Amino acid sequence: CFLPLAWCCCAAPNSAEKANEDVYMFTAGYVGFSYKRLIVMNVDADSQAEAQGIRRGMQIYEVDHTAVKDDREASRALFVAHRTRKIFTMRIRKINFLRS
Repeated sequence: CFLPLAWCCCAAPNSAEKANEDVYMFTAGYVGFSYKRLIVMNVDADSQAEAQGIRRGMQIYEVDHTAVKDDREASRALFVAHRTRKIFTMRIRKINFLRS
């Protein structure tokens, strides 16, 4: 039995968008940044986030393999990740870097 795969041009990320995506690993606990509308607003000095190069203006779009569409979903995914994992990942896009 052969099942063809169907691809939608809207589903696959373009190469420019893919180049701006990174996966960051955090240990459970204080990660060291705040966000609003999924955009990183502040990065605390000497934090996990700063050590990994996370900057203001980056956009969160996945927490521990869970896609997030708003702050509520991100907060929930972070809550679960902190309670169930020692190490978890976040996918963050490099978009508009805000000036400090």
